[in-house]
Amino acid sequence: MWLQDFLPQDIKNIRIMTYGYNTNLFGTNAGHYKILDHQRDLIEQLDSARSSPEEKIRPIIFLGHSFGGILILSTLLQSRNQSLYKHVLEATCGLVFFGVPHHGLHATE
Repeated sequence: MWLQDFLPQDIKNIRIMTYGYNTNLFGTNAGHYKILDHQRDLIEQLDSARSSPEEKIRPIIFLGHSFGGILILSTLLQSRNQSLYKHVLEATCGLVFFGVPHHGLHATE
């Protein structure tokens, strides 16, 4: 993966984390998870990986593609309203989106 292979060469002390989920949104292979399930899972994994006070203030830059960008935005909005996870929003210093359907997703089955 290019993030893990090339970014550490340019940015020292960088920590790269990835989050995976079922990308089948429609049809018989669609995952049974709802966006709220993905939000909860993502925020809990971030909280677990950033448990010390020093880690909680470490800057975060999110990169998201398609549904991943929607998931990032909705997770940040969720963290704004939950004091336990507010540190994730407060540590966020950048967002990069690729092909994110901010105006909705039109799908054909």
